[in-house]
Amino acid sequence: CIRDRRLALGFDQWNVVGISYGTRLGQTLMRLYPEGIRSVILDSVLPTRREAGADIPTVAQRAYGVLFEECAASTECASAFPDFESRFFAMVDQLDANPIAFDVSDAISGAQYAARIDGGDLIDVGFQALYSKEAFAGLPELVAQLEAGDTSGIETLVGLQVTNLPFVAGGMYWAVQCHEEVPFIEPGDADAGRTGNPYFDRMGPAELDDAAGRLCESFDAGTADAVEDQLVVSELPTLLMAGRFDPITPPADAESLLEGLSNASYVELPHTGHAALVDPCGQEIAVAFLADPTSPPPTDCVGEVEEPAWTIDIFADLEFEEFSYEDVFASGRGVAPVGWEAGGDGTFIRSDNLLHLSVLLQQAVAGIPPDFLVGNLGDILGAAPVELAPIDAGGKSWSHWEAPIPGSMVDIFAVDDDGTTLLVLFQHAPADRDQALATLVDPNLSAFGPPEPPCTPPANTSPAATHREKPATVSG
Repeated sequence: CIRDRRLALGFDQWNVVGISYGTRLGQTLMRLYPEGIRSVILDSVLPTRREAGADIPTVAQRAYGVLFEECAASTECASAFPDFESRFFAMVDQLDANPIAFDVSDAISGAQYAARIDGGDLIDVGFQALYSKEAFAGLPELVAQLEAGDTSGIETLVGLQVTNLPFVAGGMYWAVQCHEEVPFIEPGDADAGRTGNPYFDRMGPAELDDAAGRLCESFDAGTADAVEDQLVVSELPTLLMAGRFDPITPPADAESLLEGLSNASYVELPHTGHAALVDPCGQEIAVAFLADPTSPPPTDCVGEVEEPAWTIDIFADLEFEEFSYEDVFASGRGVAPVGWEAGGDGTFIRSDNLLHLSVLLQQAVAGIPPDFLVGNLGDILGAAPVELAPIDAGGKSWSHWEAPIPGSMVDIFAVDDDGTTLLVLFQHAPADRDQALATLVDPNLSAFGPPEPPCTPPANTSPAATHREKPATVSG
């Protein structure tokens, strides 16, 4: 029991923070153990009264409506991708008539799989993309790519879904659904969840299918008490948060809790998908609330939440800053583009639009030859690197390999530097590759090397030796 953990840790009270399904647990704690709670933050709220799954067509239509509206209202998006809404549904129809096939790559294992999508699959891919600003920022361009016969963007988004599959606990999901949701879904809920729009109604509530009923019987998960399906009433200081684009827990879900929470504040972040706490503004508001839960937190930053990067020039006005690190297996010092996120030692990422995901990896590895290291990278990528002509930079001749993978092109540069392999890897969308090589290769390869050795004083330069008096001259 969560309460027992609090007591075992010796806390009289704590702050409860829940995101997505965690908000369902948070509401339960508010009902059962309010005495142990100082404050509550519920982000991307799943209300206890909502039977999630029965209304997927409705929430999908709402989220897509926000996407179409925001693109049309954005000078940047509307000028680059005019008539996005009509073009999106035209592409759904086109894919229904002529599905397309392509390969996708698991970014972790390197395994590649054959994929095939029709119009309904495109709607599903877009629905999943609406969880994240970095993903839905690319949806207008994705349609433009498909119109041109370019599948690199859809390969990227579907590949990310494939990569994420091992982290989805399907058994746990259905055990919870069968215990907390399915028993409270009434036959009429399916009709209420439909929109009358065939594009979205095809996403229909799987939980109401006979197959789902049989699945729940096999789980034998039991049925939650009726109180688990009722509005939570509480006086606890509570911050409710939502993202305007959120496809699965829309803002109205958070607002619906205000009916039972007499001491709650509600904040909706624009240009944001699922989990408002991912955004720096959401974090700023949460920190202010935790500092003083008795007062509504300041929300000045809401107006400063950045618009999605509908169009992106990764290399415009690029500047570099120095970095260095030293680890057991790899190390390095060099330069990285200013503003790129650090993704680990020597790794830097530009990810504000996943159709233009860019990765820079720089590592110095002692004792492993370049060919062996590059071969291992090929195994990880699931594609055998092909050697190209070498490139001169920083006074060294760097071997150059390319490894095309679904949705991306990987360029690898390596050189043996006195027994240490210097390795620099670039991963970019195929359309960005030429500009990436022209902009990044020379500064990164020229600056990269092993860390500077620690500074040691020369022999006989200790303070005593340095300040020793000159010996007297003896003559015979």
